[in-house]
Amino acid sequence: DGGGSWLAEEAGVTVVEWADRIPDLLPSDRLEVSFRSLGPGRRVHLRGSARFGWIRDLPGGAGGH
Repeated sequence: DGGGSWLAEEAGVTVVEWADRIPDLLPSDRLEVSFRSLGPGRRVHLRGSARFGWIRDLPGGAGGH
């Protein structure tokens, strides 16, 4: 099945690199983590569905850290 069954699991964590290439296979209830290099450092951006509302409480606002 090309790994799609991994995404159907309700328990556990699945990390998908290049997830933007398979958007129709991803569950709507998910936490997205992206990294961007900024010279010697990096920036982490978090985005998630309603159950990940705690992201807004992190320093830096709505997930951009």
